[in-house]
Amino acid sequence: MGRSGWKQGAEVKWMNLLIDHEVLKAEIELERASADDVIEKAKVYLALLFAFHKQLGRYARGVSRGRYQNQLALNQDPVEQAPEPFGTAIHIAKSEILRVERLLDKFSKISAPEAVEIFNRLGHRGSSSWEEAINEVRTIIGTERMSAETAIEEAGMLLREEYAATNKTTEVMGH
Repeated sequence: MGRSGWKQGAEVKWMNLLIDHEVLKAEIELERASADDVIEKAKVYLALLFAFHKQLGRYARGVSRGRYQNQLALNQDPVEQAPEPFGTAIHIAKSEILRVERLLDKFSKISAPEAVEIFNRLGHRGSSSWEEAINEVRTIIGTERMSAETAIEEAGMLLREEYAATNKTTEVMGH
C-alpha cells in the first residue's frame, strides 16, 4: 500500500476513534429529553463527554509521541504530521462539556429574582406581573403567592419544559 493509501486508512481509523457512539446516543437522548428527565440525561451525557475528552487526550498524546519518534528517524517535522482530527475532536468535546454544564446550571442555580423574571417572561399562572418579596414571590396584586423556594423549583421546571418544547419543535422542523 502506498503512502497515500496508508494515510487514508489511518484517517479512517482515527475518525472511527473520534466518534464515540455512546456519547452520540446520550446527546440524542438529551435532545429528546422531557422536562422530567432532562437533568438526569444531561448528567449522563456530561459524564460520557468527560470520559471521551480524557480518552481523546490520552490517545492523541500517544499518537503524537509515537509519530514524533518516527519523524525524528525520518527527519520529518512532527508538527506537520500531527493528527489534526484529534485537536478538533478535543475542542468540540470541551465546548460541548461547557455547554452542558451551563445548561445544568441554568436549570439548577436559579435565584428568587431570576424566578420572578422567568415567571414574567413566560406569563406563569396567567400573570406577567410577578415580584419578589421577603421570602416569597407573588403577583403584584397579590392574588398568587408562594415561598421563594417553591418559586425557584417551579421556575426550574418551567425552564426544563421550555427546553423540552424547543427541542421537540426543532426535531419536528427537521433541524
